[in-house]
Amino acid sequence: MKKSLIWTLTIALTVGVVCLMFVLGKNSRREDGKQENRTSSAKITSSSSAKSGSTAEEANRFWSEKKNQVLSSSMAVWQKSMKQEYVGTYDGKEPNYYGILLPEDLESGRLTNQMVFEGEQRKASWNPTETEQKGLNVVAVAAERSQSMKSILYFFTVENNQPVVYVSKTNNGSQLYFEKSQNADLQRDFAKAFHS
Repeated sequence: MKKSLIWTLTIALTVGVVCLMFVLGKNSRREDGKQENRTSSAKITSSSSAKSGSTAEEANRFWSEKKNQVLSSSMAVWQKSMKQEYVGTYDGKEPNYYGILLPEDLESGRLTNQMVFEGEQRKASWNPTETEQKGLNVVAVAAERSQSMKSILYFFTVENNQPVVYVSKTNNGSQLYFEKSQNADLQRDFAKAFHS
């Protein structure tokens, strides 16, 4: 009698724990989804707030969700033609370039005094929804998915109210060295997205 009672309690307890794990796991995934949605919406103005904003203000912004979508489509085609894969903010992702998390490390100021553009140390800021030019504004970032010794990082920027793509192949040290990308297709596709 004692053995059957112990078995019954063991089975009931096991079923209870499994059910509890299922419920908690489901809630955890729901919370992860909510967090992911909050992160994505923090990257760029949400479509609902963009709809409620004034048309003049939207027209003056350097970057928008629509421009992200145009760049995302262009990058998908470009990556295939280059036989490379990139993780980009234009897809709601947070690229990781040798431990540098983007755009987080730009926003936090961690990269201040660590970026050299065309041989000159400059400050770049993450301002995809700004309406005024403030130096070098980074509106999108793409990092090569594979982290080999030859990985590539692209900053899609607005400089002097013009779209400019910078590329870095830095793979060590604390400085990121950028040059204007010589890839005419990439520059053209970013300009098309910028002016869309």
